[in-house]
Amino acid sequence: MKQLYTIFIVVLLVNPIFASTISVENFPDLKVTDINGVHHKINSYLHSGKSIILNFSSTWCRPCWNYQNSGVLEEVWENHGPNGSNDVVIIMIEADQNTCEDCLYGQKNCNDFTYGNWSSSFPMSNLDKENQFIADQFNVTKYPSIFALSAKNKTAEEVGQLDLSGWESWISTNKTVKRIAPKINKLSTSFVSKVETLNQEIIKSAFDQEQIKTNLLEIDWQVFPNPCLDQLNIKCDSDINAPVEVSLHKMNGRMVYRRVFKARFFDITFDMTRIPKGPYFLRIRSEDEMITKKILNIR
Repeated sequence: MKQLYTIFIVVLLVNPIFASTISVENFPDLKVTDINGVHHKINSYLHSGKSIILNFSSTWCRPCWNYQNSGVLEEVWENHGPNGSNDVVIIMIEADQNTCEDCLYGQKNCNDFTYGNWSSSFPMSNLDKENQFIADQFNVTKYPSIFALSAKNKTAEEVGQLDLSGWESWISTNKTVKRIAPKINKLSTSFVSKVETLNQEIIKSAFDQEQIKTNLLEIDWQVFPNPCLDQLNIKCDSDINAPVEVSLHKMNGRMVYRRVFKARFFDITFDMTRIPKGPYFLRIRSEDEMITKKILNIR
């Protein structure tokens, strides 16, 4: 049976993706310490003629992971780092103060969630509570937030996820001339209610609309109760031929629960007493198909 869906796209004009230019003179003594204990003094680099790329990310952020694995910044580092023209410094900053350093290397010993091993040839830093002011200096409200700091005019500009040609143009002119928009999955149907909340990732649903394709649409998913008080139950009595990931997320995109099932039938329960009350979204994914549903915790 064919079903029609209305797609709503909401664009909020708060905390724009590309912020206005910031003068680095506002924070003359700012330094970033990487995971090897090396101190990177921002103004020292700029006054020596080196421009800087600061990539504020988090290990639980899918768009951050996708961009990290695109190889764009690795190639910029190869061309312009110490083994190249040596005129650019790149620092990836894990900016969630609640995420431990182990999360940069995989899920083992990670106190939160990570998509994998974030190791790179350029420096990485893991901000703790004492160093959270570094992200605050740049007014970071979403991940990834990528800033280009110009050695020519001593300014910082949030530029987004540039492709290689965009970075090469900026490096040669110290002007951002080409930006790329966040990648939109083909199943996406709306922006989350605040632009900064899902780290430029477009949630694959309009919440009140369930937008998926083929097999998942035909499955009888039971999600109850909703609103929920103590627990949330997710039940599937249908035959599924592929692994299914079930995850619960805050409205800022942060994952709070995640289960992966290889069984064809399952019945699971999330303990809602462990998380604050408020809205969440449930995501059920199998291969390239997805269901998302708005959940309200009222405990």
